[in-house]
Amino acid sequence: MGTDRDALEALNVEIGDAESRGDKGFFEDLLTPSFAFRRANGNIVDRQQYMDAVAASGARTTSIRSITFLGRARAAVSCVVTLEVQGSRKDFDNLRIFIRMDGGPREVARLGQRADISSARVDAGTPQSIPQVHVAVMKGPATEATSRNLRSLRRAVPGAALPR
Repeated sequence: MGTDRDALEALNVEIGDAESRGDKGFFEDLLTPSFAFRRANGNIVDRQQYMDAVAASGARTTSIRSITFLGRARAAVSCVVTLEVQGSRKDFDNLRIFIRMDGGPREVARLGQRADISSARVDAGTPQSIPQVHVAVMKGPATEATSRNLRSLRRAVPGAALPR
């Protein structure tokens, strides 16, 4: 039987595989209703916008940088996802936030940015500082779920520039 760490590592590799397959059913089960994703270009999308964009695409390689457990029901996974974009290989540094819900891990948020090639490829055992993350909130009334997610992100990413 594997550990929670093994399960999260396998899940994060499977996320990339499911994105490449365009497997919307996989994400229907994985993403919380209040899921939010800051794409590498700075755009923030909600669960429905993310789901609408899931489509079969080129293969991705996911390299886990670190897995941090934040109590018994929360975890942060830092990984580099490599894929081909417009004919050239690109690395994206993702921070994925998970909670234990409905008997398994569910993804609450994902913060993406272009990876700094010189620091993206590191030994998994080497402690890494989390790059500064900037998150903007889309206009409109904040929901209680969004407020909870922001509170969780503030605890998971100390020093991140998150809205109050």
